[in-house]
Amino acid sequence: MSFLIEQAGGKSSTGHGRVLDVVPTALHQRCPIFCGSADDITDIENLYKAHTASGAPNKQQAKAKL
Repeated sequence: MSFLIEQAGGKSSTGHGRVLDVVPTALHQRCPIFCGSADDITDIENLYKAHTASGAPNKQQAKAKL
């Protein structure tokens, strides 16, 4: 699906990078996927970057609190 969208001029992202660059490490590995126009997906990636830069807790920090 990501391949077709990119061939049509769109973009697919996990929020941090291209979906087609994801190398699976497990049989049923999951990751977020955003597909759409290049401008919209760039906006989503920028939101992810801003959220990460703001010091929002990541999964490891959240597990450590438990």
